[in-house]
Amino acid sequence: MNSLDFINQSGYKSALGRVEEISKLKKSFDGFENSVQSKTKEVFSNILNSLSTIVIKQKLQWSINQIAKENGVDPKLVNAIIERESNFNPSAISQSGALGLMQLMPGTAQQLGVKDPLNPLENIRAGTKYLSSLLNRYQGNVALALSAYNAGPGNVDKFKGVPPFKETRNYVSEIMSKLT
Repeated sequence: MNSLDFINQSGYKSALGRVEEISKLKKSFDGFENSVQSKTKEVFSNILNSLSTIVIKQKLQWSINQIAKENGVDPKLVNAIIERESNFNPSAISQSGALGLMQLMPGTAQQLGVKDPLNPLENIRAGTKYLSSLLNRYQGNVALALSAYNAGPGNVDKFKGVPPFKETRNYVSEIMSKLT
């Protein structure tokens, strides 16, 4: 019996094949395992972010209610803006440079006397005061005030209503839907 016959009869060749198959399975399992670990980390991170948002929202709710009341603004409107603007992340900074919970532009924050736009209470006070001024400017028309908050009062005046910008229209629609 030659060595090739021995390998075939002893099942060594098929065992070798199985080892190769197992090795391939292990490699694909390692990839799967890494994928599962990555997905698990992502899910866990999302859960922590959601919990963080809930805790921050609960901690700020009393202040939001008080500040909204002081400025004659519906607290639901302030909450909806904060949720849309920063998802209750006090240290949010947009690509355009808007800062904090209510995403105040630096120039607006300065006009409103804000010293630290990332300070949650200072940001809410200024953002709500600004929103109140927009509601007054547009005789209580929430859609126009929201449009101005998002796209600037110059654009609302220029277009004599909600500007035709997709982002602004979506912004107004999303926030208005949270008020009903």
